[in-house]
Amino acid sequence: MNYKIDLSNKALDDFDSIFDYIALDNKVKAKEFTDKIKQRIALLNVFPYSGRENETQEYREIIEYPYIIRYVINEQAKSIMVLHIRHGAQEEYRN
Repeated sequence: MNYKIDLSNKALDDFDSIFDYIALDNKVKAKEFTDKIKQRIALLNVFPYSGRENETQEYREIIEYPYIIRYVINEQAKSIMVLHIRHGAQEEYRN
């Protein structure tokens, strides 16, 4: 069964920030990299449990190096909400 994927406002802002940062040096590379992140997220449609669980099992994470994509699964609704995307070197933050 395929899952519907939604992005939170925070995740959308993260996309913009990632693009803007990389685009300072190279707009083509910025587009290519954000497309890679989108493709990685799209795989959750078919493989929603492919990400690792956090310690409290509140969310899951997938990696598109060097970024960590945090998401939650709503099994009843067959949907996924991408919460945010952060660089692995950034400090941890809460939802």
